[in-house]
Amino acid sequence: MAYDDIIRTYLEFSSNASSVLDSVTSKVDSVGDRISKVGQGFLPFSLGAAAALGGAAKLAIDFDKALQSASRGLDLSDAEVKKFAASMEGLQKELKYQFSSTELANIATEAGKLGVATADIDDFAKTISKLSVAVDKVDKIDELSTNMAKIQTIFKLSVPEVEKFGAAMNKLDDISSATADQILTFTQMAGKVGAAFKISQNELAAYGTTLISAGAKAGEAATFMNKFLTVLAAPTNSSKPAQEAITKLGYSVTDLAQRFDKDGSRTMQDFLQRLKTLDSVTQKDVMGRIFGLEHIDNAALLVAQTDNLQKYLKEAGDSVGNIAKLNREFDKM
Repeated sequence: MAYDDIIRTYLEFSSNASSVLDSVTSKVDSVGDRISKVGQGFLPFSLGAAAALGGAAKLAIDFDKALQSASRGLDLSDAEVKKFAASMEGLQKELKYQFSSTELANIATEAGKLGVATADIDDFAKTISKLSVAVDKVDKIDELSTNMAKIQTIFKLSVPEVEKFGAAMNKLDDISSATADQILTFTQMAGKVGAAFKISQNELAAYGTTLISAGAKAGEAATFMNKFLTVLAAPTNSSKPAQEAITKLGYSVTDLAQRFDKDGSRTMQDFLQRLKTLDSVTQKDVMGRIFGLEHIDNAALLVAQTDNLQKYLKEAGDSVGNIAKLNREFDKM
C-alpha cells in the first residue's frame, strides 16, 4: 500500500473512532446525570426514612425501659416480662393505637405497685385509657391512673367496679358544673370514712357532685361529708347539745345509729329531708349543734340541693348507660 493510502486510511479510522468515542462519552454522561437526579430524588426519602427509623428506635428504647421498670416494680421473671410486653402490644392494638405500648406499660406498672392484682392489670389499663379520653385527661393519664388505683384500694373494688365508678364520674362531669378532677378528689378524701360505713364510691361521687356544683370546694365538701357520716354512724359519741338537736328531728340517738347501720344511704337522705322541713332559724341552730359552726354552710348547701342530689344519685347508679356512654366517647376519638 502506498504511503498516501496508509495516511488516508489512518485518518478515516481516527475520525470514526473519535465519533464512536464521543457517542460513548455522551451516553456515559447521560447515565451519570440520571444517577445524579435519581440520587437527588431519593434524598428527601432517605432523610424521612432516617427520621422514621430514629423515631422507631426511640419508641423501642422507651418501651424497653418501661419493661425494665415493670420487671423491677412488679417483680416479674423474664418469661413474665415477655408475656407482659406482648400483652401491652395487644392492648395497644385493641385501643386502636391511641396510646403507645410504653404509656400502657407505665400505667399497668404503677397500677400494680398501688395494689391492682397482676391478673387485672391489663383490664385496669384499658379502663383508664378509655376514661382518660372521655374526661379529657389523656395528657395526665398517669395521674388519673394513680388516683383511680387509690379509689380501687380504698373501696376494695374489682376492675369492673372501677370501670363503673369511672363511667359514673364521667357522666356526673358532663351533667353538672363539677369536674371529674373535683369529683375524684372529693371521693378520695371522703372515701376512707365512706367505705368504713358502707357508702359506695358512686354514692359518694353523687354527694360530692351536689356540693361542688352548689359552690363548695372539693376539700371542704369532703371534710363536711366525713363529719356527716361520722355523726350518723355514731351519734352517741356526739356532744350533749348535738344529741338534743338530733331528737328535734324525730330520732333517738340509738335509733339513728341503728338506721344508719342497716341502710346508710337511705338514712342520709331521710336525715336531710327532716332538716329541710325545719324553719330556717331552727334549721341553722340544729345544723350548728350537730355538725359544728364550721360546717353549717356546707350542710345548708346539701339540704337545699336535695332534688339535685336525687338526680345525681340516679345518674351515678345507671352503670349500664354510663359504661355505654364511656365507650361511645372513646370510639369517637
